[in-house]
Amino acid sequence: MKKPSEIGVMKIIDENLSQIQDSNAKNRILSWAWQKHSTEPMPEKFKKVKKKSKKRKVSKSKTKPKRPSIVKNLNLHPKGKQSFKEFFQEKKPKVGDQTYAVCVYYLEKILNVKGINQNHIYTCMKEVKRSIAKNLENALFVTACRYGSIDTSELSNITITVPGENLVEHKLKTEKGTE
Repeated sequence: MKKPSEIGVMKIIDENLSQIQDSNAKNRILSWAWQKHSTEPMPEKFKKVKKKSKKRKVSKSKTKPKRPSIVKNLNLHPKGKQSFKEFFQEKKPKVGDQTYAVCVYYLEKILNVKGINQNHIYTCMKEVKRSIAKNLENALFVTACRYGSIDTSELSNITITVPGENLVEHKLKTEKGTE
């Protein structure tokens, strides 16, 4: 068996290390190789190798949810159209997810509002004196994920989905009181 050349070994090391993307992993490998195969101690400037913590890092985010505000130029009593309050009383949503679907439906389908966001929904909720979730943004995400009645993939452009349309148009109470 032929003895490997210095250049050959360097080429093998280079080929293998270049496949590793994590720079900390590369440094750990080089540190290990130095300690195992070198006859001299590692220079101080190369000893600072970050070890990965085995503990799972838990985010301790103290950021409060963004507080929604009233959209002052949103007319919920449009001339020639049903007011939001009347529409809401007609549909009689029972829980938050139904309420959010009614809000988004009214804004999108009746008022033709583009770029619906949590402030629009907050404004509608205040109009009908419904309690507001502590974290409205999260409540909207939950409604979108769990019930699929609204689409929150863009928080600056919340839309009603087909299941949401079906809920508002067919499942919630109508003026005649039928379900």
